[in-house]
Parts: sequence; C-alpha cells; structure tokens
Amino acid sequence: GAQVNQLGDLLRKPPKLKAFVYETQTVWESPRQFNQVQHLLNLVQTYKVEGLVWQVHIVQDETHASIVLGSLYDGFKYLFAPWPISGDPMSIGMTGVQKHFQELSDHYGYQIDPPESMINQLGYQYLFRNQTDDAIAIFKWNVEHYPASWNVYDSLGEAYAKKGDKK
Repeated sequence: GAQVNQLGDLLRKPPKLKAFVYETQTVWESPRQFNQVQHLLNLVQTYKVEGLVWQVHIVQDETHASIVLGSLYDGFKYLFAPWPISGDPMSIGMTGVQKHFQELSDHYGYQIDPPESMINQLGYQYLFRNQTDDAIAIFKWNVEHYPASWNVYDSLGEAYAKKGDKK
C-alpha cells in the first residue's frame, strides 16, 4: 500500500526516466495484493510517463511460489525483445546493422555498438563474395571500434591481401 502511494506521488511529478518494468501477478494472490497491482497499473496508465515502459502479466496457472523463474524468463524476453536483428545481417548490410544498433541505443538509453564478431562475420561474407572494397570498409570500422583486438587487424590484413595490396 505505502509503496504504491509513493509511486503515485512520483508519477504525478515524474523525473526524466529511461526505465523498463515487467511485473507478473498470479490470480491466486490475495485480493489485497491483486488490488494493489491493479491500482498501480491504473496509476501508470493515468500518468503516462515518458521513458517508462511498464508491462504487467497476469498468470492464470501459477502460484506465488511457482511464478518466480517463469517471471524472470518472461521479463528478460520482454526487455530484450528488440535486440535480435531479424534475418541475416548480410541482407541489411553494414548500414542496416548500424541502424539497428543505433535504434537499440536510443531504446535503452546508452550507446550499444554492434559486436566485433558480428561485424567480422559480415566483412567475411562480403570478402567471400569478392566484394573486397566493401569488406575492407567493414573491417576498417571494426578496427576503429575494437582497436585492442588482434582479430580485427588480421581480418583487415586478409582483405587487403585478397585485393593485392600487401603494404
């Protein structure tokens, strides 16, 4: 009760947020607990707070004791739903990969770069298709973003060698 009231006060004058809340509730909770969650949900829906994403999932066939692991799994699935690139990165190219990770950065509120291994694999796909200049550009991006990795230099060197540039 008191925490829901405190949240109500906070939502009336919200700070700038970038927050995600996922809550599960079983129908077998006490009526008081169930009503508190409903009140909380009504507060969140009434005071639309920019930057606050809130999801409540009511579970029919679990108890308070059995809901925990499923809640964690479902919560992580919900939180990271935007993460995967749909399809093969080659189908969207380097520009599409960068756009996807910029959208993730905007969504989560901090900079998220494409993983070194993903970019390296993308570069090799171009290299194996004899699109050597594109592969070199991709490997250069990886060198700029992951300068401590020996592998990015090795891949860039391999692309230069395939092009015939051995300097």
